Amino acid sequence: MHLSRIDVINQQPEKAINKINNKIAELENPNAFLLTELGNIQRLTNNNDDALKAYKKAFSIDKNNSTILVKIVEMQVMFGQLKESITLTNEFLNIN
Repeated sequence: MHLSRIDVINQQPEKAINKINNKIAELENPNAFLLTELGNIQRLTNNNDDALKAYKKAFSIDKNNSTILVKIVEMQVMFGQLKESITLTNEFLNIN
C-alpha cells in the first residue's frame, strides 16, 4: 500500500492503480481499505466513474464507514446525483 502512495507522489498514478488492482485480485475477499485507496487514486487522475465504483464497492463491504459514505456523496453531488446521495445518507443515518 505504501508503495502505491509513493508511486502517486512520483507522478505515476497508473502504476499505483495497477499495484492495488493486483493486490485486490490476490485476495479472496477484497477489503474496503484497498478499494477506498483505489478510488482515491482514480479520483486524483480524474477517473471519476471508476472512483465512484470503487467507493461503492468499498461501502458495500463496510456500510458503517462514514469516510467512504462522504466520498460517495461527494462524487454523487459532483455528478448531479442528488437524490441518490440523499437516499444513501438517509439509509446510513438509519443504520447508525
